[in-house]
Amino acid sequence: MKCLKLLIPLLLCLPLVTSAQYSMPEKRQTSVFIEFLGNGILSSANIEVMANRGTTSGWAFRAGIGGAGIDGYADGERFSAGIITLPLQATYIVGERRSAFEAGFGLTPLYVNANVDGDFGNGRETFRGRGFGALGFLNMGYRLKPLKNGFLLKINWTPAISNTGFYPSWFGLSLGYSFR
Repeated sequence: MKCLKLLIPLLLCLPLVTSAQYSMPEKRQTSVFIEFLGNGILSSANIEVMANRGTTSGWAFRAGIGGAGIDGYADGERFSAGIITLPLQATYIVGERRSAFEAGFGLTPLYVNANVDGDFGNGRETFRGRGFGALGFLNMGYRLKPLKNGFLLKINWTPAISNTGFYPSWFGLSLGYSFR
């Protein structure tokens, strides 16, 4: 009976002891940024999440949305064009300090809508074109990142790959905020 009197208070305290030993896992590093040129073609708003918790290096995955529009006149012809892009990317980041190297690959599905209205010799005509497409991208560059929360800067070489060829002269600049 004496053992039972000691065992009951111990069993009641056991949940308190086990919960004190359990700590919350660290959150994943998340970044939100605006990219100029790069995988978003002209500009895009993006979110990027690290695959592993509690680290600022390793695999990261990004998704975004971008686009641009233009409307005007050239040589008497009115033209308008619009593009919507959805940049998707997997990146490997090397470096636990503020400066890091990143390399990766991505796919950017896009939708284009273009209209040209003018006199092309047969009277006034309008040409319209619209459709879906995709571009592949490689990515290599420099990343200035916070160790926990703060300013993010990325400068990348992002050559494009499409069914018409390889386009090596494409770069991107990203500015944003990274947090846990």
